[in-house]
Amino acid sequence: MVRLPHERGPVVNVLTFDVEDWYHGFGLPPSTWSDYEPRLSIGLRRVLDLLDAHQVKATFFILGALVQRWQPLLARIAAAGHEIGAHGYYHTPVYHLSPADFAADLRQVLSTLRTITNSPIRSYRAPFFSITKRSLWALPILASAGITTDSSIVPTHNPRYGIPGCNRFPHLRSVATGSTGRGAGGSSGHCNGSASPYLAEYPISTTRVGRVNVPFSGGFYARLLPYRLIRQAVRQHNAAGQPVIFYFHPWELDPDHPRISDGVPALYRFTHYHSLARSAARLEALLCGFRFGPLVDLPDLGPASHRSRGAMLPP
Repeated sequence: MVRLPHERGPVVNVLTFDVEDWYHGFGLPPSTWSDYEPRLSIGLRRVLDLLDAHQVKATFFILGALVQRWQPLLARIAAAGHEIGAHGYYHTPVYHLSPADFAADLRQVLSTLRTITNSPIRSYRAPFFSITKRSLWALPILASAGITTDSSIVPTHNPRYGIPGCNRFPHLRSVATGSTGRGAGGSSGHCNGSASPYLAEYPISTTRVGRVNVPFSGGFYARLLPYRLIRQAVRQHNAAGQPVIFYFHPWELDPDHPRISDGVPALYRFTHYHSLARSAARLEALLCGFRFGPLVDLPDLGPASHRSRGAMLPP
């Protein structure tokens, strides 16, 4: 168990992976997925081997639609002692779903993930980090399904996601369980345990540049930014007793996956393909330089720790 900051123990950062195939990040409809080469195993095996070499555990947010094809490979994640989290079933942005459809998607992914792990699924990350101001109604639905930890919010602006004014650091969010917290058909949706009036929110980490929050912790940003800037931001967080929440995708460790252009905006092609060849080296540099663990190993965010965490760095 990771020590709380006031216990003056070493800070453990959080390493997460959004487990999806290379074409899922383009927002293509599921009816077209069979047109694209499945390559999940290439990057995911490299990720697992790298973590095993460094003896690091991580949280893997798995897309439910992958499980049927890749069940033995995905079961290897749980067998290696990593945390399994939910990443939705069809990779549909939350704000494109109704509350009833979101509840149904959540039930489907939780049920599917039970085929690869016996442990309860407590952590969730929305596809495209798509819990924004217009989809905060999803939080009570998560809580009603037994989810206790969410990592779907990015405290900055992005064309696809972001809540710029959100707390930058791990915190508790109060969720109201009411009509929006019920599953489709009016059922309570407690398919994963008892509901809680709170969710522990672990936003993607940002550093402050003037009045703007700038992401640095993984994915495209880890490939775009000079490593010295990433290292400096991690050290600043850790010196203040804050964990950094990193995220990567297995396809980032498969730089030879196909290129796609038709129907995909230039911005999304750039963020997907830019400097893929440096992903593995960046991830290994982080593993060598800092301590990491999964979300499940972080301490509970009780009211006292919530107040102390929120005061450690300037907003």
